[in-house]
Amino acid sequence: MTHPRKFRFGGSASTVNSRTEWLSLARQLEDWGYSAMSVGDHFFLPFAPIPALTAAAMVTSKLRFSTMFDNNVRHPSVLAKELATLDVMSGGRLEVGIGSASVPSEHARFAGIPAASIDTRLQRLEEALEIFEGLWGEGPFSFSGVHYAIDGLDGTPKPAQRPRPPLRLGGQRRRILSLAARKADIVNPLVPAREVEEDGRVISPEAALVKRLAWIREDAGDRFGDLEIELLIWASVVTDDAHSAAEAMIGPQIGSSVEDVLSNPQVLIGSIDQIVQTLQERRERFGVSYYTIVGGLDRVTALAPVVARLSGT
Repeated sequence: MTHPRKFRFGGSASTVNSRTEWLSLARQLEDWGYSAMSVGDHFFLPFAPIPALTAAAMVTSKLRFSTMFDNNVRHPSVLAKELATLDVMSGGRLEVGIGSASVPSEHARFAGIPAASIDTRLQRLEEALEIFEGLWGEGPFSFSGVHYAIDGLDGTPKPAQRPRPPLRLGGQRRRILSLAARKADIVNPLVPAREVEEDGRVISPEAALVKRLAWIREDAGDRFGDLEIELLIWASVVTDDAHSAAEAMIGPQIGSSVEDVLSNPQVLIGSIDQIVQTLQERRERFGVSYYTIVGGLDRVTALAPVVARLSGT
C-alpha cells in the first residue's frame, strides 16, 4: 500500500468584505497552518479573485492561493495572463481552479451572458485548458477550436511554477471528473446529499463519493497515484454532542438521517479529537488528504485546532 498523502487544508475567504479583514485573515490562515486561501468567482461575492489574492500574497510568505474561476465568463487567453501574473507575484504559490460554471443562471441575470448548455460549457473548458498549456509554454502558440482562436501569441509572463501551476478541477458529473482525472493535479469530487441510481435506489453521500472516486481512478489510469483528492467541507460544528448537532442539520442539502449527516464526507461534526480521528479514517478509506473549509470565517476559525494537529502529517 502506498503511503498516504500528508494532510493539508484550505480556508475559504469568500465572505470577507473589507481590506483589513481580508489581509488579517490571510496572515491568520498562514499562522494557523492552513495550506491555502480559497476564493470563489461569483458576481455575488465581495471581491474579485485576482487582485484580492495578489494583495494577500503581499502579506504572506508560505500561504498558497486556491481559485475556482468561471470559464464561461472569461476568455482563456486573458485569464492565462492574469493567472501567470498572480503566480509570479506570489512567488509560485498559485493553484489554478477552473470550472464550467457552477451557477450558470447568474451570467444571464448579472451580465447578459446566455447560460450555455453543459455540453457547450465543458467543451469550452477543455479548450481553455489546452490554451493555458500553450500560452504558459515556450514560444508562440496558435489554436483554432470551436469556441476560441489564437494566432501566434507568446504568452507573458510565464508562470513561476514550471511547467505550470497545479490545476484544480472538480464537479459531480462523470464527464467533468473524467476531464479532471486526465488533466488536473487536484481533483475535487462534489457529493450530493441525495442521489438516485438508475434502478431507483437512493444512495448515501458516502456511497456517492465512493462511486465518484471509482470514476476518477478508472479515467486517470496510471496517473491516479499522482492525483491529490480534495473535498469541500460544506458544514462543520465543533461540539461535544455530535448527535444533536447532526440531528439539527438533517435536510436536503446535508442528509436525510443522523447517520447520513455524520458520515457525509463533506461534513465535520464532533469534538476536536473526534474530527481529527474522522479525517484520519477518511484518508485511510478514501484517500482524501486535502480539505477546504467553506461557509465563513467562523468555521475556518473553529477548525484551526484541527488544522494545527493534522497539517503536514
